[in-house]
Amino acid sequence: GTIGAASLLKNCLWSYMQSTTTTKSSYSEQLQSSLKKYQEMAEALAERLLDLHCRLLSLYILQDAESLDWENNKPFFESERGSYVIQMWWLYMQGTKEDLWNTVPPKMAQRVFSGMLNETLTILTVRYGQITSSECRSQLVTVDISNLLLCIAQLLPSICDNAEQLIGLYLNNQSKILRDIHSKCQELLICFVLRGAPLDVLHKVFRKGFDNCELSKSRGHTLSPWIAFSLQNIFKESPKNVTKITELPDNTAIALEFLVLLNQPQPNWALLLKVCCMRNFNVLLIILQESLAKFNNPSDFVKIAPNCTKCNGFLCTGDGICKSVEWKTSFLKDQQYYDIIYAISHIFLTIGNESDLATLFLPVLRRNENWGQCFDRN
Repeated sequence: GTIGAASLLKNCLWSYMQSTTTTKSSYSEQLQSSLKKYQEMAEALAERLLDLHCRLLSLYILQDAESLDWENNKPFFESERGSYVIQMWWLYMQGTKEDLWNTVPPKMAQRVFSGMLNETLTILTVRYGQITSSECRSQLVTVDISNLLLCIAQLLPSICDNAEQLIGLYLNNQSKILRDIHSKCQELLICFVLRGAPLDVLHKVFRKGFDNCELSKSRGHTLSPWIAFSLQNIFKESPKNVTKITELPDNTAIALEFLVLLNQPQPNWALLLKVCCMRNFNVLLIILQESLAKFNNPSDFVKIAPNCTKCNGFLCTGDGICKSVEWKTSFLKDQQYYDIIYAISHIFLTIGNESDLATLFLPVLRRNENWGQCFDRN
């Protein structure tokens, strides 16, 4: 709450300074000094918050005597579950992410969360890479590593800006934290394979040496294998030698961008527009087809009354839509279908070229016999 309050005051001061006409005066210098102090205060609090969470995670959450007793000759919970450590780490990260997204400025929240993820991943990678377990606890190790990779694949989109960062393309051009996370996850995947694969399979794979194996090769410009393993609901087939996002199938590429979009701390309008328009407007065309099919009686549709007043909501256009339509209902009404069709048409007319309109947009409209009435044509 303190970070949010400091950031709010900082933004208010900045906004006031932008609107004031006085450029050089003792009053403006005082405002500038106050703005700088609030900026420094917010950054200092963010560093303290990151340090606090990292300490709590390393000293308490990631410690459990029972599940970390690797040399125990008895299976952990009869080998029916993973360790408490990974479960509690996942719950803590999820809860902290929710709190950060709700109380801390977006970019700062991402910075704190990425620091938490990277620091705790360092501890876990070293731990699972160096442990010596008994035969009874060896299965627990592989279960924990697989659970950890699956969890990271769900947390990583929150600190990414696009699908390329999520799947590890062009890592040399990415931030140090992203490079570190992908590197540690790749180490965990190698550890998972070496500890979990049968000995006869390992012998066949490594009989010519470890250096010739695909696992040991650097992948700075190709898709990270660990992300393909962890997002099997998106990667239906194992991708090979993917160096560009355009080499992925349409459904896979769109799903990855959606995953990043839905995990952002604030609406990312540029990314939303990118998702809508990518792969020949694939998403928009699907929504348009469904909306046209379910838009009943367009000729009986009643327009919104003019001269509507703004509701003072964020990005309110003043056309009354936000007042007359409830978007949280389970079923859409004709008003909502009309707004969707209108919005998609506006995007096509604004961004699409002549070829897009002729080959993509108009054919979908003409499938509906009453398509002209959707645009108030009689």
